Amino acid sequence: MRTLALSLGLALLCLLHKEAVATVPDRSEIAGTWYVVALASNSESFLREKDKMKMAMARISFSGEDELEVSYAVPSPKGCRKWETTFKKTSDDGEVYYSEEAEKTVEVLDTDYKSYAVIFATRVKDGRTLHMMRLYSIHGLGKSSGETELRAGVLLQGEAEAVR
Repeated sequence: MRTLALSLGLALLCLLHKEAVATVPDRSEIAGTWYVVALASNSESFLREKDKMKMAMARISFSGEDELEVSYAVPSPKGCRKWETTFKKTSDDGEVYYSEEAEKTVEVLDTDYKSYAVIFATRVKDGRTLHMMRLYSIHGLGKSSGETELRAGVLLQGEAEAVR
């Protein structure tokens, strides 16, 4: 029953998202520091380490017309782990980006461009396709709207069910 309700909620959210008027976001609203406040994945290393994880941070900037740079900082017991990745837009239909260096495709599934974004990432590692869905917030934990948390929860739960 719970899975059915979540699936229906996800379907409704997708329909509402498709009906929304496409707008070109102001880059100044997107650029800056975002926090990963929730995530779901089928990665075995993530599943093993998820209870030890802290909130990660990503700084987004634009280096070209269809190119964005993301600098990550992730706290760990061994200190702060940092890396940068450059993504290039691959399609005019939606926001889909690819990083050659990370061999990763990311797609913006839902966002208001001001306070939250739900990002779906896919990459192949050791012959296995790995998926990760992240909820990014401009405010960190506890400061996003209830609607944002509900929408992201439905998306993340749907993804968690899909990758099992």
